[in-house]
Amino acid sequence: MRPNPNQTHLDDRAIANDILGGSKFMAEAYAKSALDSSSPQLRQAFASIYMDNLAHNERIFRLMQQRGWYSVEQADQQQINQLQSKFSMSGQEQYGFRAQRGQYEPQYGGQQQSGWQGQHNMQRY
Repeated sequence: MRPNPNQTHLDDRAIANDILGGSKFMAEAYAKSALDSSSPQLRQAFASIYMDNLAHNERIFRLMQQRGWYSVEQADQQQINQLQSKFSMSGQEQYGFRAQRGQYEPQYGGQQQSGWQGQHNMQRY
């Protein structure tokens, strides 16, 4: 949605669009901050804020979608299966980590690094 310079009143759609855009921008900033943090505690804090932001983003997206303000193309089951297969294998092989429900264990060279334990409970999301 492009801003209209002649528009003097913001309607609900414009406000929701602005909030969603800001939320997307902040999600990127939180993700980068978590990745660039040298402190495990700071990394965990940014990761937690990032997950909260994603939940907020989804609520705004769902509201906009329900009102017909944001439409997305629905993927068919074959596309979903292909992507799940591609990313579940490539992520594990490429980055050497094991992710399970509610647990994240970074691994380096096939072994977990003892100096950093990046466990984030994602069950609440």
